[in-house]
Amino acid sequence: MKKKFSYLALIALTTIFLSFYQKSNKREDFTPLMQERYNKSLSDYLANRHTKCLEAILEDAEIYVDSVIINEINILLLDTIIFPEKPIKPNYPDTIILNDSVAIKPE
Repeated sequence: MKKKFSYLALIALTTIFLSFYQKSNKREDFTPLMQERYNKSLSDYLANRHTKCLEAILEDAEIYVDSVIINEINILLLDTIIFPEKPIKPNYPDTIILNDSVAIKPE
């Protein structure tokens, strides 16, 4: 019974200790040529993802703008009471002065 318990305890402790073990992410085993190839692949991948992200954003923006324009057109078409705008009243001078130099003669 004690031997069975000690094996279970050993397995449990080993599992706990191994769960905290993490492999280092450093690439120390890369040769310079491998490191250069890795960096190029990584930069190409990031540039590709950036381009795809910008294209998705542009596509979403186009869809949104198109829907706004379609809604505005539908509102204008469905509105049956469209009155023309009131014309602007022109400005008139305060007083009108006539320059009449002809004398008035009775006929």
